[in-house]
Amino acid sequence: MNKEITGQLRHVIDALAADLYHPLGEIVLEGFSAPSVLNLREAETYPREPWPAGTPWGMPWDYAWMFGRFTVPEEARGERIVMDLNPGGESVLYVNGKVFGARRGDRMAHPHQYISDQAVCRNAEGGETFEIALEVYGGTPLPDHPGRPVFPEEGVTFTRTGPAVTGRSTFGWWNEEAYQLWLDLTVLRDVHDYLEANDPFREALADGFARLLDTLDMEQPLPQRRQAYLDARQQIAPLVNAHNGTFAASMGVIANSHLDYAWLWPIEETRRKTARTFAAVLRLLKEYPEAKFLQSQCAEYELCRQHYPELFEEVREAIADGRWIADGGMWVEPDTNLAGGEALVRQFLYGRRYFREMLGVDSRVAWLPDTFGYSAALPQIIKGFGMTGLTTQKIFWSYNDSEPFPHHAFLWRGLDGTVIPSYLHMSYETAVDAKTVHTRWVSRLEKDGSRDFYLPFGQGDGGGGPTRDDLEQIRRQRDLQGAPRLYWMTPEDYLKKRNNGSLPIYRGELYFPCHRGTYTTQALIKKGNRRAEHVLRVWEMLAAMASFTGRAAYPAEELESAWKLLLTNQFHDILPGSSIARVYEQARMDIARVRDTAVRGAREALLAFCRNGLGLTVFNPSSHRITRVILADERFTGGAVTREGVRFQAAAYKDEALVLACLEPMSAVTMYPAEVPVHSNVTVRRQGSNYVMQNSVLRAVISKKGELLSMILLQDDRERVRTPSNVFHLYRDLPRHFDAWDIDSQTERREVPMDAEYEAEITCAGGLFAELKVTTRFSSSVITQWIRLTGEDEQLEFITEADWQERHRLLKVSFDTGIDADNADHKIQFGYISRPAHRSRQYDADRFEVCAHDWTVLRDATHGAALLNDCKYGVSVNDGVISLSLLRAPTYPDAAADRGRHRFIYAYRAWDGPLETSGVIEAAEALNDPLITVPGSSVPLRLLNSSDPAVTVESVKLSEDGTGDLVIRLYESMGGTRTVMIHPFLPFSAVCTCSLAEDPQDILPVSDGTFTLSFHPFQIITLRLARKR
Repeated sequence: MNKEITGQLRHVIDALAADLYHPLGEIVLEGFSAPSVLNLREAETYPREPWPAGTPWGMPWDYAWMFGRFTVPEEARGERIVMDLNPGGESVLYVNGKVFGARRGDRMAHPHQYISDQAVCRNAEGGETFEIALEVYGGTPLPDHPGRPVFPEEGVTFTRTGPAVTGRSTFGWWNEEAYQLWLDLTVLRDVHDYLEANDPFREALADGFARLLDTLDMEQPLPQRRQAYLDARQQIAPLVNAHNGTFAASMGVIANSHLDYAWLWPIEETRRKTARTFAAVLRLLKEYPEAKFLQSQCAEYELCRQHYPELFEEVREAIADGRWIADGGMWVEPDTNLAGGEALVRQFLYGRRYFREMLGVDSRVAWLPDTFGYSAALPQIIKGFGMTGLTTQKIFWSYNDSEPFPHHAFLWRGLDGTVIPSYLHMSYETAVDAKTVHTRWVSRLEKDGSRDFYLPFGQGDGGGGPTRDDLEQIRRQRDLQGAPRLYWMTPEDYLKKRNNGSLPIYRGELYFPCHRGTYTTQALIKKGNRRAEHVLRVWEMLAAMASFTGRAAYPAEELESAWKLLLTNQFHDILPGSSIARVYEQARMDIARVRDTAVRGAREALLAFCRNGLGLTVFNPSSHRITRVILADERFTGGAVTREGVRFQAAAYKDEALVLACLEPMSAVTMYPAEVPVHSNVTVRRQGSNYVMQNSVLRAVISKKGELLSMILLQDDRERVRTPSNVFHLYRDLPRHFDAWDIDSQTERREVPMDAEYEAEITCAGGLFAELKVTTRFSSSVITQWIRLTGEDEQLEFITEADWQERHRLLKVSFDTGIDADNADHKIQFGYISRPAHRSRQYDADRFEVCAHDWTVLRDATHGAALLNDCKYGVSVNDGVISLSLLRAPTYPDAAADRGRHRFIYAYRAWDGPLETSGVIEAAEALNDPLITVPGSSVPLRLLNSSDPAVTVESVKLSEDGTGDLVIRLYESMGGTRTVMIHPFLPFSAVCTCSLAEDPQDILPVSDGTFTLSFHPFQIITLRLARKR
């Protein structure tokens, strides 16, 4: 096609776009600034004032309600009537008292898309009157220049600092003839442009365009012009209807909105986004009955049900009709790196139940298009709920030169060997114009002979979903020569279609080679989440034991509410740290509420086992025997003794007592005041300019900077650090692309001298423990550490407080183990995963920062070392050095992320022998599991005994079906095949295994209250114990 025809065709297409909307009149708006959250009925009672175009009505964060009305004139009979609304912000739109849709945010590809989807009628009769209402959001103030260096004298500046202002709003008729021709020509032009120069259909298109331009006269009065558009469509119909060949490419499509539960807006805005998106999509589905729309996230359905019940019922009807696909399996789309194992299970447990009970569907696919990596524990969980598989796309965001993921369709083999079908498409908010569809097709990384691909599309992140343009373009590409055949298909059906028996197997986690900063950003949220997960476990365990033994009612509703609130805050832009500050203000309150509720609930449940007395009852929820320092009242300053005569040392601490107690797993012990001599031989003393800490197990030398210069296990006198350790490293941390999300690979080369001042003092010379306090002042920040060594421990604890006031800095702490190992072991959900401890190949180097939960281990055949923590996740390992990421300081989207006060604990542990006998798991539990203490004396209370300490109890609860069965979830934690004897101490009549959904499976034989379980590596087994009647 020559340049003349190309340019003339462009003019025609542009002119058609200008001829789409014909205003009939202005919509005069009246409004008021909303003082609080209002529904439509409440808003209608407020006094209003005229708000003509140019009226400033609110600042960022503000809301306003606006109202208008218009009547369709008789001369518009037979026309499609649309609106061009410009209230000054994204809005929920009501028409004649019902939720209608949205005035979308400013992200549309074509200006007419703001108008074309606002059709109040498709065939006006004339004389219709429409009452409209808009709930308008003033917008979010965001930092300018995300990722740019921030000059100290300027600080962080913000966009959207001024007021929102109304524009001119009109109603008019839609020139459908022009629109349909515009669609035909844009699709055909795109196909022409990407076809090869010698392609015969390209030649036919060029000829067709030239002939069209010979006959199409647009410079005519409107009636004749509209007829000319109809004639033009008839002329090019053979091109629009040209069929594809036998081996043409094909692409399954599904509309979606990917509505983030929170991100660059607060959660209160999300509930409005659900209304905007859901209502707009429902109208499109009615006009395009062949279309299918996918919506995941039960929490968003619940927002709709609570705030827009009539709209929710319309959604349910669309689901029943098969046009609206409710799937995804989970309560929200969570981060799967950071969330705990039981939390991932509960996402599916509560999510799938909601899909079934509230939406009438059996959710089959884990839909996680925007999550920042996928834990190797997921396949076992997904299959454990009887689901089909996983679909996502995020792994292909390898924008920093990382090794590309090799597959689209594959079988994913998880940590325990479970295999599920998986499919990775390449986007979740793509357009479906012919050019974009072709680009998606040719950009596939894997040409596997299927000639097929999957393409979710629609406006995403802030909701919105498909546009009318999208659905029209798909109609034109269902069988168009030169273009992939587009066909509607659900994710579940597509997974089944592609699982043809010959898919490659991919083993291990789906590591995302970007967004590594999300393991560390917003440290307080991550700490709160870890605490809440652990204390919820304890509350549920004690409440289940109390109910199962008939001592108390089970608080099922309260537990579920607490879990759902926590799960909501594990959404993939909340827990990872990538949302605005206002989201975290709410999240901190939510997580604190979960934690406080769980602590109260756990104490109440433990009291059900106690009677009045002088004792203090302590419950240890850990799966192993642990030794902990317990805070008790001043009666225990001399020591403590249990009912069985076990004696614990103690020491005075301020106005209270510290008791060093050895606690049995998942059991309660009652202590009574006693006089017990302190015989601990732990000490700290100054030696020259350094300090020496020693107990019966190890000797450590610490500098006045707090650096660990030496750590020797006395049994073999072997050094356990190669070079100074517990060394803080400060790095310039200014990623190329996404500030709160990323740590770039060059960061570890950009260390900043700390130029610190140090102070050291002995705060406890000996007794139950020895303790050295070190204060480090640098830049604008202060770090205070209490380095502690207890009794017989094989580890040093570093209790750390930081007043962190940096910007674009990353703080890490390193320990040089001196262990030459190819891989490091990292705790994840339901086990651990081995990752490279070197940078030999590209994929090894890509994983320079990874996510670990409680611990990271380096080991060889004879000894090992571990770095444990109570709330950190980001870690790097290279050449024997473990470096734990402690704090970041991005400025986008939260300008003050992480600035403030922090408290956390990490510990360095060394041992001889295998990991299984290292005590690492027990030490991590002691660092993370909360002890529950109440006054009074407990009856004997213990959950169960396991013959093998490698089996860990993940959770204990009552069954969801209300039968009162006790559900116990266990897993093999060390990567071995083993047969284990389990002896519950609670009376039960029968036991069976069950699925993660708690459906009964195999009945287990019981002998003298004991039964046998066989585990393969990292396997989860869930039990149901029937109550003894």
